[in-house]
Amino acid sequence: MLAGQWQDTRRRQSRWNHMHEIEMLRQHIKQLENELRFHGEPYPDGLVAFPGVLQGQGFFPGGDGLWRECPADASSGRFPLGGIMVLGNDFGCLSNSDPRSPGFVQCLDRGFEDPPTWEIKETLRRAGLPGDRCFFTNAYLGLRTAIKTTGASPGVTNSEFQKTCREFFEHQLVMQRPSLIVCLGHEPRKFVAPLLTKKHVWSRDKISFPNLDQKCEPIVIGRISIGGDLISPMMVVVAHPSYAWSTHAQSPRSFAGEIGAAAEDALLATAWQQAQQH
Repeated sequence: MLAGQWQDTRRRQSRWNHMHEIEMLRQHIKQLENELRFHGEPYPDGLVAFPGVLQGQGFFPGGDGLWRECPADASSGRFPLGGIMVLGNDFGCLSNSDPRSPGFVQCLDRGFEDPPTWEIKETLRRAGLPGDRCFFTNAYLGLRTAIKTTGASPGVTNSEFQKTCREFFEHQLVMQRPSLIVCLGHEPRKFVAPLLTKKHVWSRDKISFPNLDQKCEPIVIGRISIGGDLISPMMVVVAHPSYAWSTHAQSPRSFAGEIGAAAEDALLATAWQQAQQH
């Protein structure tokens, strides 16, 4: 077999390795959307379904959520069973022509996304976490119809939408069975708080990282029973990559004698070590 043919075969095999799990997740989303839970629509006001799928780098469900060294690379590795779930807030907006913050339609034209959120890859590298063991996904489903992409999802106050997203999140947990969940910022932190206790400090709407570090252990253990099956991943929250520089300057983390970004690097490294032993 020629070198070029061998490489093509390897790329096809690599893509097939994760296609089954990713496709099962997408089918579950379609089932939820087809139930038309929101006055005959798949999503509540302010949100719509994805009009396609990115072939290159992209957080799930806009992309396949798998690690790529090059964002434009259409090939990827295996679905990381038992690995690390990197949990963002939501994918963002449907359309935004601003090249500094392109919408999904603009990313679809290019084939991949590469916003500041993906700077999390550098953080993971510094902390020594294996990128190929990560699944990059989001807490909330759908795309925003407005161009604002920060803050809570437009559907966050809709109880039925919260229920739908939590139902799908549980489905993701069953599929991936992550040993570690890394929350990117406070919105995902609040989303996963029910995995702890109702009175846990993670459930607070407004709390700074320094206060968070003072009021609870920085590495927590989630416990969720699904169909009699107990899933108990380790969980940490880090500054959202888009705002990490200001977070570390204004509300620096502290861990293991380190401050700011170094503290979060040490936190992630320790969490991953403990997760593998848990």
